[in-house]
Amino acid sequence: FKAYDFEYIPVETLSAIYEQFIFERKAKGAVYTPEILADYLISEMESVKRIEKGMKVLDPACGSGVFLVLVYRRLIEREKARLDRKLKAEELLAILQESIFGVERERDACYVAEFSLILTLLHYLEPRELQNLNFRFPGLHNNRIFECDFFNIEGDKCEAKFREKGLKFDWIVGNPPWIELSPGKRKDNKFVYSWMENPANKRERPVGGCQTAEAFSWSVTDLLYDNGIIGLLLPATSLFNLKSKNYRRAFFSKHEVLRITNFANLRDIIFDKRATMPPASLIYR
Repeated sequence: FKAYDFEYIPVETLSAIYEQFIFERKAKGAVYTPEILADYLISEMESVKRIEKGMKVLDPACGSGVFLVLVYRRLIEREKARLDRKLKAEELLAILQESIFGVERERDACYVAEFSLILTLLHYLEPRELQNLNFRFPGLHNNRIFECDFFNIEGDKCEAKFREKGLKFDWIVGNPPWIELSPGKRKDNKFVYSWMENPANKRERPVGGCQTAEAFSWSVTDLLYDNGIIGLLLPATSLFNLKSKNYRRAFFSKHEVLRITNFANLRDIIFDKRATMPPASLIYR
C-alpha cells in the first residue's frame, strides 16, 4: 500500500470508465449519474433530514455506486468533525457496514460499487495503518451491496437474503432505470412488469406507460422508516405527460413532496448528451 495515494482515484472516474465499456447497460436504461448531480440531490435531502452516524441509507439501483460513495464520504467527514481527529480503520469500517446498502442486478456494477466504497475507505487511511495484519477488507457482496432485482421479492439467493433481513432505511436515494416497458423489453424486466400488472398496484400505485422509474418511486416506500425520506432522480416527463396523469394524481395524494427540481433545460449539459430524457429530482416522504 505504500506506493499508492488513493486520493487520486475518484469514484466518478471509475463510473465513467465502467459506463464506457459496459455498453449493454445503456440498453437497459442505465446511465452513469454525474457526481455533481448526485451531490445536488444528496444536498437537497440534507436540507430536509440531515444524514447522521447510525442512519441506514439505501440506493435501490446503485449502479457503480456514486450515491453511496458520496453519502459515505459525508458520514466520514461528519464523524471526523465531531471527534476532531482522523478516523481509525475500524471506525471507517463500522460506518460502512452500519450505514451503506445498495441493490443492483448487474454483477459488474456491484463489483465497481464495492470497489469504489473500498477506495473511499482507503482514501481516509494512512498507508502505515494498512500494514497492520489485523486489517481485513469487508465482504460487501450480497452483504451490503446485493446482486439482485429489486422487484424480485419472491426470489431466492440474494433476493431472499435482502428481503428477509427486514431492513428499513432512514434515507433512500438514487437514480433508478428509466425504461418504458414496451412489449419487447418486458422479458428482461419481468419482475418490475409483474409488479406493475399486479391488480392492487394498478389500482393503488399506477404508473404511466409502464415506466420503471415510476414503479421504483412507489415500491421504495415499503422500506422506509416512518420518519425517513426519499430522494430520486426521475424522468421529468412523469411530471407533465398525459399518460402519467393517474400516476401523478395518486402519487401526490399519498406522499408529502418536499422539493422538486426540474433539470429539463440542462439535460444536454448534465448527461453530456448521453441521455435524451430530461431529469427531475424529487424529495418526498
